[in-house]
Amino acid sequence: LEATVVPCAHGFDISVDLPATIGKTALALHNATGQLLWSSIREGVRGRTSLIAETGAVPAGLYILSVTQGDRTLTKRVVR
Repeated sequence: LEATVVPCAHGFDISVDLPATIGKTALALHNATGQLLWSSIREGVRGRTSLIAETGAVPAGLYILSVTQGDRTLTKRVVR
């Protein structure tokens, strides 16, 4: 699993490289205090996947993206 996260005007632009799967991929974005800002479940995705986490305007700070696919989890820190 590999991810790139770039803040944008209305949230975060996320690109994730996923190995082939027929199962679920769960994505979640939290702020530094652990509050869930955005989440998504994708079925059967593989390869490079791009999406926008539309959270609305968020203040500058630390954010954490978690991507879970099967028994693999990627956690990525994002500074806005």
